[in-house]
Amino acid sequence: MDDIMKFMSDYWLIIVIVLSFFGWGGYSSATAPGRALRKKFAALGELKGKTKQEIMAVAGNPASISATNDGKTCCQWMKAGFHIVLIFNGEICEGIASVTDVSDVSSL
Repeated sequence: MDDIMKFMSDYWLIIVIVLSFFGWGGYSSATAPGRALRKKFAALGELKGKTKQEIMAVAGNPASISATNDGKTCCQWMKAGFHIVLIFNGEICEGIASVTDVSDVSSL
């Protein structure tokens, strides 16, 4: 037991640094699907005016589709760390209703 305590006291800073890297890697792995989805939407460029099929060809099927009170369609794509909501009038995207992006915390 004394050997372990001596090792810990001699190398505590290195141990903390190594453990912090493992913690950071775990978080970034958890949000990797969100980063991938965000990149797909970024590759599409301007969403307004695109058809639902054009968007789905790149981003995949929405996780949720619902009707709005005014007869439009609300489509949501979501993966860990990223969520985007688009409003469609028929098959044409009218724009982004909401975006939540916590998939990349490297700037924090």
